[in-house]
Amino acid sequence: MFQNAKIGDSVWDSRHGWGKVVGVFRSNLLPLKVLFGLDGETKQRSYRFDGRFKDTDVSPRLFWNSFIIPVKAFIKPLPKLKVDTKVIVWNKDKTNKRNRYFSHFNQNGKIVCFQYGATSWSHYNNNKDYWDTWDNWELAEEES
Repeated sequence: MFQNAKIGDSVWDSRHGWGKVVGVFRSNLLPLKVLFGLDGETKQRSYRFDGRFKDTDVSPRLFWNSFIIPVKAFIKPLPKLKVDTKVIVWNKDKTNKRNRYFSHFNQNGKIVCFQYGATSWSHYNNNKDYWDTWDNWELAEEES
């Protein structure tokens, strides 16, 4: 990947951002030396030609181009539940668990359920006063 790197080349580390190649030593175990300007101070790091920082690294950290990992890549996706799925819900204090029917997840990822044993069929005109938002939930076990 970096066998043809030259002094002065710009490279990008997924941890440190942009840096400049300041040394290429073909006979070293970590032949590529890169200088980064980190928070007003400079630091030099050494890499293998495959872009890995250490032999133990599974993936490379050094690249020719930068990239951005979208924030949603770090957020666990919400499960796909059907409306009216039976759930058990409770708040942070973990007391007073209640049986409810699933309605949807809100924009903050919290579960929203119908109140008072209502379902989508019996829910009163999509009136938001008849929905509750809960901190915690689990699927109710289906009866056989």
